[in-house]
Amino acid sequence: MKKGLFTSALVLPLVAMGLGTGAPVLADTVDVEPAKGQAQVADQKTSKATVTVKPGKLQLISVPNLKFNSVTVKNLATQQNTKTSLSGRDAPKVELEDFRGDKQGWELRAQLGDLKLKDNTKLSNTKIHMHLDNQSGKDLNMPNMLKGGVVLDAGGYAESLLKTNKTNGFGAAKYLVDAEMNIGKQEKATAGDYSGTITWSLFATR
Repeated sequence: MKKGLFTSALVLPLVAMGLGTGAPVLADTVDVEPAKGQAQVADQKTSKATVTVKPGKLQLISVPNLKFNSVTVKNLATQQNTKTSLSGRDAPKVELEDFRGDKQGWELRAQLGDLKLKDNTKLSNTKIHMHLDNQSGKDLNMPNMLKGGVVLDAGGYAESLLKTNKTNGFGAAKYLVDAEMNIGKQEKATAGDYSGTITWSLFATR
């Protein structure tokens, strides 16, 4: 008998007729030949298909310059607090992306330096109240800032703006920046153009 692919016949308990004992009789296992014309496997091996997915970057694409409406020396010298909002028609935005593909999180922080004139005269007791509005559309994977926003003290520490975990933050994100500056009373206010540096830092987190 030729050997190739084989099947086993089903084993059934059969009761012998006329023996009176009721003991079951098992059917034999039978090798069945492949049907005529059916291909027979002479040998078989396996191989692998592979592809490498290279990681992308966690990076800040763009950060905005913030220009505020002008205030007066009189207001700074006579009022306890002087508030001023952003000026200009262009809406400032923060853009970032995470295409690392490592299921790790990230955190965005900002730090405000001293606001100074060219001669290093500083505005004391100055803060920026900032809020980031998620403009990523239907991409619910990007985090939202906590309600109330964040206060950056001029010359102070870095503050956390956005933070993700292992389950969100993947992809590209765009945030609209809304900010208001609050300047405390200046006993001897000096006129001029004050500027300071905002340092935006994107950290990888576990």
